[in-house]
Amino acid sequence: ALTLLEYLLKTGSDKIPQQSLENLHIIKALTEYRFTDKDGKDQGVNVREKAKIVMLLIQDEEKRNEERDFAMKTKDKLTKTPN
Repeated sequence: ALTLLEYLLKTGSDKIPQQSLENLHIIKALTEYRFTDKDGKDQGVNVREKAKIVMLLIQDEEKRNEERDFAMKTKDKLTKTPN
């Protein structure tokens, strides 16, 4: 779900960040997510890192705009048809 939200923040409607602010407390809680597997390995690190990225995109308009510009340029490169 965090990966989808990150994608939507970078490529979706301008309303996504505002709507995401309403649930920021859930994402913030995920920055402290802990899960250790039976071997004692921390498996929650990826969730914590993704939650931090998503929080930054929601709260930092400048960073979000940079990421949106990069995503659009990448999309244009990938969808460009050869002449």
